[in-house]
Amino acid sequence: MKNNKKCNFCNTIKSIKEFHKDRTAADKHTARCIHCTKLYYKNYYYKKSSKQPYFPYKSLKDPKYIKDKMDLFRESGNGWWWIDKSRNQGRYKPKRG
Repeated sequence: MKNNKKCNFCNTIKSIKEFHKDRTAADKHTARCIHCTKLYYKNYYYKKSSKQPYFPYKSLKDPKYIKDKMDLFRESGNGWWWIDKSRNQGRYKPKRG
């Protein structure tokens, strides 16, 4: 069994003890070394946590938000009552008396 392995992330040859175990890999060790794996996940979770959903108002009680919402409802309606009749079109045959 080889004692050294090349990391796919930093391209350095390191001891096999510096890699996590992986049952699915051919040599039973991960492709990235432990150090590179930690850096990858640290950056991944930092990027994921820094992305907050964009909401341009301070809160739901913000007067600007309420005004914009009411303008939208006046323009296009509330939407809960809207029925798309074209979805059922052709599925049921009308009964003939």
